[in-house]
Amino acid sequence: MSKRAENYHFIAEDAQAQGRQAESTLNKDALPRNSLTLAVGKQISVIRKMRGMTGRELGKKLNVSQQQISRYERGICQIDVATLIHMLYILETSIDHFFTNVSLRLSELSPEAYTVYHSLFFPVINVSNKDYILMKSAGEFI
Repeated sequence: MSKRAENYHFIAEDAQAQGRQAESTLNKDALPRNSLTLAVGKQISVIRKMRGMTGRELGKKLNVSQQQISRYERGICQIDVATLIHMLYILETSIDHFFTNVSLRLSELSPEAYTVYHSLFFPVINVSNKDYILMKSAGEFI
């Protein structure tokens, strides 16, 4: 094999190894994120049903289709922050109540993902509004 052919062979093997490594990292990183999307979606579904609202009714109030609501609820599509906040407003649900339940649901659905994200939920779960204002004024939140 010529030097040039050896170089191409080495480059191809290296690219394949990097591809496997990137794929492995992608899958490892995707699991917690997908689990979080699923937990958020399931919580949206629970709250909507508790309020006696259909997906079609919620979609109409949000200016999206019933199919889009279904995609959010099944964790197929990630909901953007503005839509989520407006949805919580429509469903008359506080953000901390919503994310407390998302945290609990995530711990059931994917303990691995919960381990990754659980520290983000502590301020929501363990801090009252009064304590939050004190912590914020003390500069504990950026």
